[in-house]
Amino acid sequence: MSRAKIIDYKNISLICAFIFLFVVSFLSTNVYAQYNAFEDPGTASRGAGGGPKLKAAEDKVDGGKVSVGATAYVVSLFENDGSAPVSVTGVKMYPSSNVTAKVSLNQCEEKAIPPGAKCAITIAVSALQKGNYTVGVIVGHTGRSRLLKTALTGSVESSLASEGVVQGDVEAIPENIDFGTTDVGQSFVQSITLRNKTAKPVDIRDIHLESPAQAGLSLETECPTTLGAGEGCTVVVTWLPLLKGKSQGILIVEHSAAPNIVQVKITGTFNPAEVSSAKIYPDSVANMGLLISDKEEISFGSDIDSKSAITASLVNVGDMPLNIYDIRLSGADGGVSLSRQGCRAKTVLNPIEACPLIVTWSPNRVGPLIDDILIRHSGARGILVIPVRGDAERAVERDNIAITQGDDYDSNDISSDTMPVLDSYVVTSLASNRAVVSGPVGIQLVRDGERVIMAGTSWVVNIVETGVELSSRSGSILLVFDRSLTGIANVSSSSSSSSSSSSDSSDSDDN
Repeated sequence: MSRAKIIDYKNISLICAFIFLFVVSFLSTNVYAQYNAFEDPGTASRGAGGGPKLKAAEDKVDGGKVSVGATAYVVSLFENDGSAPVSVTGVKMYPSSNVTAKVSLNQCEEKAIPPGAKCAITIAVSALQKGNYTVGVIVGHTGRSRLLKTALTGSVESSLASEGVVQGDVEAIPENIDFGTTDVGQSFVQSITLRNKTAKPVDIRDIHLESPAQAGLSLETECPTTLGAGEGCTVVVTWLPLLKGKSQGILIVEHSAAPNIVQVKITGTFNPAEVSSAKIYPDSVANMGLLISDKEEISFGSDIDSKSAITASLVNVGDMPLNIYDIRLSGADGGVSLSRQGCRAKTVLNPIEACPLIVTWSPNRVGPLIDDILIRHSGARGILVIPVRGDAERAVERDNIAITQGDDYDSNDISSDTMPVLDSYVVTSLASNRAVVSGPVGIQLVRDGERVIMAGTSWVVNIVETGVELSSRSGSILLVFDRSLTGIANVSSSSSSSSSSSSDSSDSDDN
């Protein structure tokens, strides 16, 4: 073989060797970039470019001791011991039967964990039954192994300080209810939480309250027939004090777990304040009207010897409309009357609205006046009583005062239709079928059975022995003949002839 061919073979060998070394070097670099395909990424060192590697700071975390019914928060640390960022994709827990566990805070899922960095996961462990517990924790991540296992361990202790007391599988929180001492007769409410402390469902068979009827205790609940593991429900107990002294009762819950019953003692003491005189106005009540008067007492004063009148304002100071049902006097015959103008039955007062109440007194005897105005309404308390007081020096002659009458009319009741006031009208002459009425606008001759207009109202005239009776749709008024007028009494007392002849001549003249 010639020298030239040998040189060519050497050159080809060198070229092939160079290409082989280049390919090996390239593949070696990419192998480490892919977590080293020939070995577990967990076995490669961080400096050697072993990729992401998540590990737990401790294989087992000591959760310490926790009381039954309480919750402990245990922190578990994790570290990226690899050369590339790693992300946590989820956390699952497998607790033992005497506890429940859930993630309270997961810092590891917030963002990717850089090489060499640490993160924390906080787990809430709730104790159900006494004994040791273990919580297995499986953490999913983006590393080669994909899963990381760790565990929490600890113990559950009894929450009872005394020995020999049986701890039930269903607990009541609180164990006792004391409403305390109250001096007001209003309702009080407390809630009781029933909780299944076991890892199995518990059937709630019955919930009832044992107490005397006079205790004023009642309950409401929407507890289901079955409570799942760790689940709870609420029982609401209401106390409305009825009798002075201590009230007692027992809430009893029957269930399917040990020891099949839960009892809650309920107490409260009612010590009402001593009764004092009621105020004329009650306290304001939400969503109700409140009727007050600008005068707490209608006082006419002393030495009264004539007809007097006082006006008071009734005001609704509540926050809802108020209906006045009726206004009347207590019934004493002292000469007090109520005007039909202003406040009356069926009056509706809106908030801050008012109406006038006009009270008139014509003393019918000498001495003090003691009477009251009774106002029934739809507001707070429902009735307003206003005292009427005064002292008369002498009685007022009432023979010349108009008298309102009728079967459907009550002089103490102003709930009927409006009646005009005719106190200024006086009968100055009276015959068998006609009379002369003197009023503010002059003298008017009226005849029996005819219709006349007085004080803006149409009346039917009825001549009676004592005067003139005027009737309208609202009722009737009797104008009494004033016999004290000089000379006119003779007209009334004269009989037959002169009166009759005078009457006939008058009739002929009128015709």
